[in-house]
Amino acid sequence: MPYRWFRSDQLSMDCGQSFWGPEPSLLLMFGSRGSDGGAGQSKSIDPLPLMGRITELSLNQLKHNKKWCVVQTLECTELHLAMLFDDFVQHCYPSQYMTKTMFLDYFHRSSIKLDVTSCVHTSDRLYNAFCFTNGLYITFRDFLYNLLALDRRCLHGGIAGELRTRCIFRYYTKTLSNQMEYGELIRIFEDINSSNRKKMPDTPINMVESLYRSEKIAKDSSLPMELFVQLVGKLAIRGTATIYRITNHPLVDIGTHKLYPMLVGRAEMLIDRILAGRSVPRLRMKQCLPCSTPIYTLSFNSIIINVNRYWSLSYETELSKEIIPRMNQVSLNRSLQLVAIGSNRGIHHQIRSILRRFSAAKHGFPLSTSSVEMNDDTLRWERKEDRMQLTDKILRLCMEACDVARRGPRVIKCTSPVYVFGDIHGNYRDLMIYDHLFWRSAPNGFVCNSLFLGDYVDRGDNSVECVLYLMCMKAILPERFHLLRGNHEVRQIQQQFTFYRECVDKFGPLGTNIWDAFNQWFDCLPLCGIIDEQVYVAHGGIPASVYRVEDLYTMPVPMATPNLQSKVAWEILWNDPVSRNEYQEFIHLYRQNQNFPICPRGFLTNIKRGTAFYFSEEAFDYFAEQNSIGYVIRAHEVIPSGFQFLMDGKTTTIFSCSNYCGAANESAVMFIERGKMRIIKIETNKEFIAR
Repeated sequence: MPYRWFRSDQLSMDCGQSFWGPEPSLLLMFGSRGSDGGAGQSKSIDPLPLMGRITELSLNQLKHNKKWCVVQTLECTELHLAMLFDDFVQHCYPSQYMTKTMFLDYFHRSSIKLDVTSCVHTSDRLYNAFCFTNGLYITFRDFLYNLLALDRRCLHGGIAGELRTRCIFRYYTKTLSNQMEYGELIRIFEDINSSNRKKMPDTPINMVESLYRSEKIAKDSSLPMELFVQLVGKLAIRGTATIYRITNHPLVDIGTHKLYPMLVGRAEMLIDRILAGRSVPRLRMKQCLPCSTPIYTLSFNSIIINVNRYWSLSYETELSKEIIPRMNQVSLNRSLQLVAIGSNRGIHHQIRSILRRFSAAKHGFPLSTSSVEMNDDTLRWERKEDRMQLTDKILRLCMEACDVARRGPRVIKCTSPVYVFGDIHGNYRDLMIYDHLFWRSAPNGFVCNSLFLGDYVDRGDNSVECVLYLMCMKAILPERFHLLRGNHEVRQIQQQFTFYRECVDKFGPLGTNIWDAFNQWFDCLPLCGIIDEQVYVAHGGIPASVYRVEDLYTMPVPMATPNLQSKVAWEILWNDPVSRNEYQEFIHLYRQNQNFPICPRGFLTNIKRGTAFYFSEEAFDYFAEQNSIGYVIRAHEVIPSGFQFLMDGKTTTIFSCSNYCGAANESAVMFIERGKMRIIKIETNKEFIAR
């Protein structure tokens, strides 16, 4: 490729923004300072100390910075930081810094939304806010901390508050000087006034005039950055916590909107090679991964799967024993992850194999050869004496599952693609159909996320088998199987229905111990989750006692009696949505009863359940606004078709147990992927034809 030459005036910083990196212009700038005044006398220039060492990009170096506490308070994972760092390095290559052109190009192509609600919002202002170097370039450190400052979860006090205040100052200052004009400060007060529900006591202009008078600042004078930071710190300027925010979580979004293929740890190597002046391996740069919009919509079409036709498909060939040990690193795909496990000899694998053989014998389902190979004993689940031999292993499995659940978060975070299942209620036949349809090749195959919304037990004949099977799958695929607690995963409810009696019938004298071990696991299960930061999932619904998801992380664990230990947990397990018409009818009914208790706005006492609340669309809208979500998926109610939409599709009920208590209802599953939420209806109520 021929060289292209530029004049010195073309390498000035104004023109340098058109180059892929600021280094040429910076070298010219530093070179012009090389002369010390003497004719023909020049110095040798090492630009790296002036520009900032490349090793500043290192994540380990950032941990020693005082602002690292901002990363810790937002609970950013190492994976999110590594993915952002990887994208930054690849996007800036061969440069080490990001100019305005590169900044705008990155967010245009990555689809990460940085839409700040402001009367002055422009891309140029956002770049100014990110830039600590008077508009010259952005380092990775600047890039990271400014993304965190935009996050609506970022605190507005201490080090984080000072970081946000300086970003706000640069954002509202049109020029790159450290001086804010009188009119620019008025714009800040205008945005504060529009972003707060409680309006300011006076107009923005009068508020700024009052501030200038109280601080004895001349009206024609500009406001330095340091003085602005002091005024915000001593609350002379109030309300800045509500401005310069975005509704999404940008660092979390990198997981679904990553622009480049992951270098799998080679980003640090790339930096070392640049620093040492060595050649850099040829990389496939600027190749975008498929990404989806963070705004989900309900699909107009559902999918109906005929189970009988599906059984005729042959099993995929499993990975050979020679290949599996060599799979140290597995490439990640946006939609699927290949899961490989080196050993199939754990108790969870053995019990799962026995349960699969039981389903094959009871329901005539086809059995994969892998299930036979991994379990060569002769135990049969249908024989009580064989079940009794497994009690020690079951108790040990329950104890291990309980320890894992106790250490887990109270609110799980899940990414698409994901299947969402409603109530199971001991319907082992349906669960085995889901096994064959959605994860039959696990663990040595392609597996999507699966999220269950609780109520695994009671009313069905095989609650023990359902719980035990799901516990095994959670142990086998801990990052792919997510289990929430339902209102039937509570001891007093089970004693009123069938699960307790089933445990005693199937395990005799040890039945009570098995039942208690299962419930110790239930006590530690999370109660709700968030999918792609957009979809709230729970068994019952949204709580009435709190409005922020962040407050749900403090729910106690373990929780043997949620009705006594946590009002919020009980509401999540039992609350039901109602339509607009139903809500108005209930309001009319309740007004006739003068002794009816007062409920939070948008909620009504749940007379159908005799406990907890109904929640209306008004309650949903407020909860969604507070948490920047768009949808709620829940279970808890039997639906003839297996699913039901309420509140213009914003709330969906999923029920995944067909023929519930002998009824003719159907089962359904929700599939979330690529900006769509699709209903999958499974024809499980048809007679199975053995093949």
